[in-house]
Amino acid sequence: MKERHFKVNETIGNVIELMDDKTAGKFIKSVCNYAFYGDIYDGNNITIKSNFALVKRILDGQARDRAYGLIGAEKSKEMRKKREAEAAMKQAVISCAITSGIGELMNKLEKSDEKK
Repeated sequence: MKERHFKVNETIGNVIELMDDKTAGKFIKSVCNYAFYGDIYDGNNITIKSNFALVKRILDGQARDRAYGLIGAEKSKEMRKKREAEAAMKQAVISCAITSGIGELMNKLEKSDEKK
């Protein structure tokens, strides 16, 4: 199972540096709860609440980017499979053409040898 994660950018780091340790700990817990479980902070601390709103927008953007990335990856995968199937079909057609061409050439050579 893949570990779930989120990115901590400089904005989040700056917000945490401005808080005291107790508030920063509660803030980190609220951010993790939102990132991993979707729980929105509903406490009374104004500092955490206002900064949580900022970080929530960042985390939502990251989730949206991941979702769009998965959609793009699926499209790329489908296109790659289609190209590979077309290449295999072309290879089969070329192989058949070469085989039949060699067969015709061999028949003509045999006929020319018989005439001599």
